[in-house]
Amino acid sequence: MSVVLAIETATAAVEVGLVVNDQPVQSWSSGRTRHHTEHLLAMIDTALKAAGLTPADLDGIAVDAGPGLFTGLRVGLATAKGLAVALVRPVVACTSLEILAAAVATDLDGPVVAVVDGRRGEVFAQQFTVMHGQVMPVGEALACAPDALCALAPPGSTMVGDGAVLLRSTLVDQRPDCMVLEAPTVPPAAALALLGQGALDAGHGRDPAGLVAHYLRDADARVNFATRTPAP
Repeated sequence: MSVVLAIETATAAVEVGLVVNDQPVQSWSSGRTRHHTEHLLAMIDTALKAAGLTPADLDGIAVDAGPGLFTGLRVGLATAKGLAVALVRPVVACTSLEILAAAVATDLDGPVVAVVDGRRGEVFAQQFTVMHGQVMPVGEALACAPDALCALAPPGSTMVGDGAVLLRSTLVDQRPDCMVLEAPTVPPAAALALLGQGALDAGHGRDPAGLVAHYLRDADARVNFATRTPAP
């Protein structure tokens, strides 16, 4: 039996998922936002018990490494690293943007732009080509303003993620050739678990010591400190 646990904390939502023998098991969500520390471990315990499993049954752990909320990312990565070290299991780190693209890959073909709300008037975005269920990145992920997002999307793009929904009016006005999906708004743990399973099957699991977050920009606290502290 092959079992992969997915940990999704890159956005305001907290979600875990399981894949058993390449089949997604129900995902579990806290139903609340921005309570990553309080809920994550309890949700993992609930998910494993509901599936009749224990931590020792896990073959690997998949985690969303961002971009997204700084605190949520740190909580998810620290939890994944701790479990992987304790269980001596490999980890797979996926980005929030590739998870969003993978979540819609079975329903469409063509250019997809995954967009996560980055706050501070920015979004995190990346273009992908989706073909026959396969997701291929086009260029790098970046933090950008709404106008730059409009320029990033190729003709006929499908946009997915909470950042796209947030900017729907701007996107519809400036890029009527593109479509904004209502869902998913956050990276689904089930899609993350399947990506993790595929990576592990291909031998791409990694040592948890090498886990790093894809922030794409400085933390809000560092920016706020820099802007409020007079230059010497």
